[in-house]
Amino acid sequence: MRLATLAGPNDDIKRLKDMGFEGVQLMLDRWNATELNLSDDEYSEIRRNFYINGLQIVALSGYVDFLDGDPSIRIDQVKKALIAAPKVGAKIVITWGGFKKPGMDIENARKQVIEMLGQIMPTAIDNNVYLAIEMYDQCVIGTPKEIVTAIKTLKTDNLKIVMDPPNVFKQSDLNRIPKAIDEIVDSAEGNIILAHAKDMLFKDGNRELPYAGAGQMDYPAYIKALRRVGYDYFLVVEHVSPETIESAKDFVLKAMQ
Repeated sequence: MRLATLAGPNDDIKRLKDMGFEGVQLMLDRWNATELNLSDDEYSEIRRNFYINGLQIVALSGYVDFLDGDPSIRIDQVKKALIAAPKVGAKIVITWGGFKKPGMDIENARKQVIEMLGQIMPTAIDNNVYLAIEMYDQCVIGTPKEIVTAIKTLKTDNLKIVMDPPNVFKQSDLNRIPKAIDEIVDSAEGNIILAHAKDMLFKDGNRELPYAGAGQMDYPAYIKALRRVGYDYFLVVEHVSPETIESAKDFVLKAMQ
């Protein structure tokens, strides 16, 4: 496994390389895909800048909430990200699975998101790109099992999972963290396309998601579980600031070694 982090075109790319990162999850303008209106030359320049600095663009952030606003707009936003991804050399676009809201009919919302994904997948296939849903239990399609169900329903190889246990971890599992991590990783059923690296910290019944090393996550157990299922791609170090990125990177690297 190799280390990546989140970065934009205007970040200090050379510093990231000097710190030991080999890749980035690219953010263009915003976290979501609404502002992807660059020219082909601009995409090529972004790709070139990362390449000459020795950083691989491993994924493109295309985060949208499928259940907020006009569904056709959300579909078009993700399609734009899928079309942009190969222009920057990325094979993966990452998005959410539709956020839960008070009073929502979860089952109907889940069906709606699957229908929307069904309209998006031909664009992923045409551009030879994977659409990956970042697991998050605040989404109607957020657990690995729910994402696997969507994959099986749509019968596609181009829909995958971004593994990120803190996003679905329960406080009740704190006394069995390694086993819970194994169960989360196994429930992806071989559909992990990328893995994120951050932490979890439970306080007074609330879950916080700090940078790696600042919480209760068992990183040796996480690395072991990923290796056991054959994952050997990038770990994307996230939820960091300029002040914490090096500490988080060193913590994850130590666990990998």
